[in-house]
Amino acid sequence: MRVKTVATVALIAATVSAVHAAQVEGESCAHVSNGTFGGRFSKTLICANQVWQDAETLPQATISIAKYSASNAFVKSRALVSLVGTPVISKEFGVPDAFSIFATVVRFNADNTAHVVVDIETGDGWQKHIEKVVSTGTETRIAIDGSGAEYRMSVVRHQ
Repeated sequence: MRVKTVATVALIAATVSAVHAAQVEGESCAHVSNGTFGGRFSKTLICANQVWQDAETLPQATISIAKYSASNAFVKSRALVSLVGTPVISKEFGVPDAFSIFATVVRFNADNTAHVVVDIETGDGWQKHIEKVVSTGTETRIAIDGSGAEYRMSVVRHQ
């Protein structure tokens, strides 16, 4: 059994950059932008929610997605960690019940909810795009695939 996972760290490393003339905190940036690493900097900036932000001040989020069969039996789960506003990717190939995830916690809200955007794709080609607000720390059903399998997500905030 072979599983390939695209490391979250690679995506974060590709988007973290040092301050220079083109990267000013609070200025807009491309959805996924990596900038350049400079020799002199005072802050580490990252493109989060399309705005250059101080990476050290952004909260972290753990996104957990679990798959349950049509008969409600647990199949598998994945937990991914990212900075709020930055996408995280996990991709599987050639394993039973494979599913891939592209997800972003857009923001945490004052009412203990999180705005999330998630794309799920299964090994047989089923795809689902989800954008919704979910309660933090609570498993929430987000999709049912063509075989009747259910996908549930929970989001936890870390500071």
